[in-house]
Amino acid sequence: MSYNAIELAAYQPTGAILQPVHILRLPGELRAALEKLYRSGLSARFAESTRTFPIKSLNALLPLAAPDVLSAGSRVSIKDDVPWLYSLHQVDTELVRDLINIWSLGLKGDDEHRATVARLIDRAPMDWERMSLDLAETTSSPGGMAKPADHVYPLLPALLARQLRLEGHLTTGNGDRLFFMESPWRGHGAELVS
Repeated sequence: MSYNAIELAAYQPTGAILQPVHILRLPGELRAALEKLYRSGLSARFAESTRTFPIKSLNALLPLAAPDVLSAGSRVSIKDDVPWLYSLHQVDTELVRDLINIWSLGLKGDDEHRATVARLIDRAPMDWERMSLDLAETTSSPGGMAKPADHVYPLLPALLARQLRLEGHLTTGNGDRLFFMESPWRGHGAELVS
């Protein structure tokens, strides 16, 4: 896609910017079964060094099937219980289960592990958690500079894009009205089309 004009924007938060969201984590028992399935399809050398699942293809299905999801974690760690999906409200967990099932069929691995994964996809509890995230939260870089917290990078652009679309219109400095539509996100920010 080509752009006729690109304009930079910045914000300087003066305090906490709290945003209520719903998050979904990949259930631990299911994550462990997926780990066994995934590692069983890898060579011994790669199986030992693998720390995350190849979840990019699963995340690519989300904007098509569940457009209410604001953001998906680009990595779901094999060991850590990190949030995976962020949404303003709960998305149907049966839809999420179906997407995980479709994605898991593409993983190479032993049939025994595949059967366990299929069973757990149907049974593992998938509960959305409601929490409030600070979109102005920062951490310190190795050089001592403030940098946005990890959840801010994917979530803030998605929330701003959603807000711009829902507001209906914006007026430019010369009085032109702009209307926006969201493009399906591809896991790295948000894109608006006017």
